[in-house]
Amino acid sequence: MADGGCVADITLTLFYSYSATRRTERRYTWPQLHAEILATSKPRKETLPWLKLARFGDVKTTKGSLRHDANVLAITGIEADYDGEIITPAEAVEKLEKAGIRSLVYTSPSHTEDAPRWRVLCPTSTELPPDRRAHLVGRLNGLFGGILAAESFTLSQSYYFGSIDSNPSHMAELIDGQPIDLCDELDAIWIGRSTTKAVQGNDRLRHGKVDMAGMFAAIVSRARYHEATVRMAGAWAHGGVPQCEALQRLDAASDAVAEELRDTRWITRRDDVQRCVEDIYAKEARQQVARATLGEAITATSATKIIWPEPIDFLASDEMTGLPVLAAPHIPAPIYDFAVDTAERMGVDTDWCRAVRPCRVRQHHVREMASAAQAARCDMDRGSQDLGRDRR
Repeated sequence: MADGGCVADITLTLFYSYSATRRTERRYTWPQLHAEILATSKPRKETLPWLKLARFGDVKTTKGSLRHDANVLAITGIEADYDGEIITPAEAVEKLEKAGIRSLVYTSPSHTEDAPRWRVLCPTSTELPPDRRAHLVGRLNGLFGGILAAESFTLSQSYYFGSIDSNPSHMAELIDGQPIDLCDELDAIWIGRSTTKAVQGNDRLRHGKVDMAGMFAAIVSRARYHEATVRMAGAWAHGGVPQCEALQRLDAASDAVAEELRDTRWITRRDDVQRCVEDIYAKEARQQVARATLGEAITATSATKIIWPEPIDFLASDEMTGLPVLAAPHIPAPIYDFAVDTAERMGVDTDWCRAVRPCRVRQHHVREMASAAQAARCDMDRGSQDLGRDRR
């Protein structure tokens, strides 16, 4: 393998726990990063470090995490995850070599020879703005025929690296080639997140309904058991399909797998369907209660009028170079948490402006909604104080 492309330095961020309360920014050459991934080993998965080909700021979430979309300053590459347990790391390496893409393939901590799982790191030729990332991941997803996990498209998604107890199946391999942002020919085979497609004649993305036929086929072909189960169950729960009917549909999908292909992995996933459905429907029930509570709050305002600052029209900013991204300061915390949680369950981005119809939003309605939400939160803090009613 030629050295030319793989010795260039790359900046990345390391996190040391799921909570991501602290970070370290480092520069590596590709061989140094390759050696680090191979040498790192811990007794448990949760004690392994995380990596991200990006630079982060110092803005923390309410839980103190530095790892969130609004805190990404720039990307230095992309990461993608495969957990379908069919395609081997060696096959991934071969595909990337044939396409001539500079990359690093390494196995996930949970990888085994019988259930292959791996990640791909692809550096960019230079630092790029965060809104370029989704398109580049779509290039890689297209190369692999759409098998990459949906969370690969999440801007701040970071990944464990290293092995558990020096797993002998752990591997990492470098591939020389062109940076992913220079591989424009891959646009011809671009594939977005499973609920995302490219608009014909435009490189912008839009979100649609879950592709039920595609998800059903993913189960029958054994390509993506868990992801397909979760996505279909989530869509049905949100759409009002009875829980028992959703369970019957998913059982039928699993049972459509040919008997000679029903291996240990199929048995494990088949047995897990009921738990997945119960968890998803329970979460949807909680969200329905939250939506009802929020709806009641919005129909009333506090007896003491809350002064809301003048809105900032960030959509008209001359500094914006891509699609606007929903960030915590844009809307009150209760609404933001609800929006992010719903987006995750439905498998869509939180780039909320993509879903807004192209018309002018009446800003005083936004202020009304935010003030009502704030009043409701204050009411919960005080206990049982009644909210006044003051409609505009």
